[in-house]
Formats: sequence, structure tokens, C-alpha cells
Amino acid sequence: MEIIEKIAKMLILSLLSLATIFVVLQIFAQAVISFLEFLVTNGVFKNNGFMEQMVMRGISRKVTPMLGAIGFNKDHFEAIRNGLYKVKMKPKKDHYGKGLLSHRLIYTLKNVIRELGQTHFYKELDNYYADTMGAMLYPKEMYTNLSSILFAWLEKLKDSEHICDFDCILTSKLGNPTLIREVCCIHEKAKPIIWKPKVDPSRIEAHPAILPHKINFEGLEAFLAENQEFIQKYPDYKFKVIVVDDNCTAGKNLCEAIEEFNELITSDEHICFEPIKHAVTLFGIKADGTENNFKRVHTNLHTILSLGKEELKQIYDNENVLKLCKNQNFVSSCKQGYGCDSSRKLKC
Repeated sequence: MEIIEKIAKMLILSLLSLATIFVVLQIFAQAVISFLEFLVTNGVFKNNGFMEQMVMRGISRKVTPMLGAIGFNKDHFEAIRNGLYKVKMKPKKDHYGKGLLSHRLIYTLKNVIRELGQTHFYKELDNYYADTMGAMLYPKEMYTNLSSILFAWLEKLKDSEHICDFDCILTSKLGNPTLIREVCCIHEKAKPIIWKPKVDPSRIEAHPAILPHKINFEGLEAFLAENQEFIQKYPDYKFKVIVVDDNCTAGKNLCEAIEEFNELITSDEHICFEPIKHAVTLFGIKADGTENNFKRVHTNLHTILSLGKEELKQIYDNENVLKLCKNQNFVSSCKQGYGCDSSRKLKC
């Protein structure tokens, strides 16, 4: 009888031990799954990789019973499963893309710099011209996309608090509005505002001539109309805008846009924006007076590179642009002009 009791106790203890081990393993497995979900969500694993697919199936198995309880059927489940398996979790670093922004920009410029010959010239660059506006019409797969580089540059500046978050991007009609519209599409939140400069025949003039008009800022009225409900609910809120273009020389055109926009919001209290404080470009052309022009309108310029004739010539002439990007002396020389402080600090 005692032997039977001992055997029974041993069996009970064994079962309890197994149950405890099972519970511990279940807790451990749940912790592992949660950790894997965290890694997938934050983009540690490659999109559509084995580990991501495994985690997505686990999520699907947990979600399916709950959805079935509230009336979802098998057709819904199939769509949900497909969505879970195809989802692409992008990490923060994907905003910046692969490689240094300065290298990506030099690589792209190699494909768009043109030598104009002896009969033509362009400003301080003499017979070299970076056709960034023409590059917008090439198929995206041909070159590194300028809009993705510019978007990554804006994200870096914002994440590092060199610039604040923004609601609108202002650019000049004489600049590269196609690029700005593409960046706004990537950004999804920011809306483009295109300024009509004084030489634009569709510009609205006024008496006195110094009085700006909001129609000269294409997209401004549409933005205010879209946000009318928000404006009425929060009358003291001020939207934020930055000035952006592909490049600038002395910055006179951008500074005129900044100056006129700041005058407009001062003269019309219904245009609820903060004054412009930051201008962003992919590269600047080395020229006299750039720093004074931006200081005059109380605006900071942030540009990845500052290029002169010699830098453009080296990019144009060099057959191995990847090797050129690895030349630290050359890249450093491209960051010596006004506006490159942020690029140097962020080691772009």
C-alpha cells in the first residue's frame, strides 16, 4: 500500500513538474514571439524574409479567432492574411536610404552634369551645368532618385532638430517645383506652395507694389481651405513652412520668396503661419553674398554640398565616381561653402 502511495505521489509530482515546465516554456515562447514581433515591426529583419513571414503567420493565428467572433468570414480572413504576409515594415533608417547622402548626391550629379562647350555658359560655373530639372523626367530606375535624397535630407534635419516639423514646403516657380511636389508625395503630410516671382507673367500686382497677395503663392489658399475646420477649432495655432529647392547660387530668388511670404503673413492675420526660419537644398553653388542674403531674411540655409566649377568638373571628368566618393579630401572640399554646417555635423 505504501509503495502505491509513493508511486502516486511521484506521478503527481512529475505531472506538476511537467505542467510547470510547460507553463514556463509557454511564457518563454510568448516572450520570444513578442520580441520577434518587435524586431519585425522595427524593421530589423528583411522585408518578406523567413522570420518576418513566420511572425506574421503567428499574428494571423492570434487575430483570426477574435475577428471571427465579431462576424468576419473566410473571405475577409484571406484578405487579412495576404495583407499581413505582404506588409513591409520600414525601419527609421529606411527614410535615409543606403549610403551617405553626400555620396548618393555626387553619384546622381555625375549623371546630370553637362559640359556646355565654348559657346555657352552658366553663371559662376562657366561651362558646366547640373541639369537637375531635366533629371526629373528620366525614368527613376536610371539614376538615384533626387526626390528620395531630398526627402532623406529633410528627415535627417528634422530628426536631429536642425529644423522643426513642417506643414508646407515653399519653393519658387523658377526653381524645381516638380521635385518639391514629388517630395510632398513621399512626405504625405506636407503640402507644396509655389511662389510666383516678379518675372512671372501670371503674377498678381498690387498698389502699393510692396503689398503681397496670397494668389502669388499657388497652393496656399487650397491648404487653408483644407484646414479650415482645424483653424476654427485652434485659432491660435500657427502652421510651419520651410523653403526648399534642388539648389541655389546666391539664394536671391529663395530669399525673395521668404521675404514676401513673411510680409504676407504679417499683413493678413487669417494666414496663420509662423515666419520662415529655414531653407533646405540638395547643394549650393559657391557664390559671393549667399550668407548675407539669407541672414538678411533671418533664415538658416541647410545644404548637403557646396559646389564650384572645380568640384563639378571633377565629378564630370571622373570615370570612377564611386572611388571619388571615397576620397575624403574631395568630399570635404564639397562641404566647405556656406550652408554645409548641418551636413558636416550630421556626417551625411
